[in-house]
Amino acid sequence: MNELKEMEYGKITSQLFKFSLPAIGIMVINALYNTVDKVFIGHAEGDAGIAAVTAAFPATMVAMSIGILISVGAATLLNLAMGRKETDRAESILTHSFAAAALFSLVMTAIGLWTTEGLLLLFGASADVLKMGIPYLRIILAGMPFQIIAMSVGISLRAQGKPAQDLLLIFTASIVASHIKLA
Repeated sequence: MNELKEMEYGKITSQLFKFSLPAIGIMVINALYNTVDKVFIGHAEGDAGIAAVTAAFPATMVAMSIGILISVGAATLLNLAMGRKETDRAESILTHSFAAAALFSLVMTAIGLWTTEGLLLLFGASADVLKMGIPYLRIILAGMPFQIIAMSVGISLRAQGKPAQDLLLIFTASIVASHIKLA
């Protein structure tokens, strides 16, 4: 049975496990990624490094929240279109949501790179923290388009009944991002 038929006619308990286990895995990967990031920065830079990461965190959360808004809204529309068997509309929704996520993330990155110091000051960074916070936030902002697009693709995969592929995408992206940060 293909994913769409299974979503429509499959047992609820198997669907619950099929979707919840990868979602739990994604949350664990994200938590580990952030924790490991802070451990490495803490060992390398001490308290000031942790303060810089903490000061940059609200900017990333705002951008990710808007990325989730676009992606979950698109997934809802996608599921409605798939339920109505409107494949052309579903494809259009996927295309437009991907374009919106890409455009939004690029605009947010440009604004963030242009106003990095002001953002950190707005979030309460001191002068000492700015010295480390500016380059850290700029690295995070440069990777933000990839993160938001990956999230958009992942949510679309779940909407199409492919949550395990979403887990694999997030796992792969986390490994690649870790290697880039360590380089």
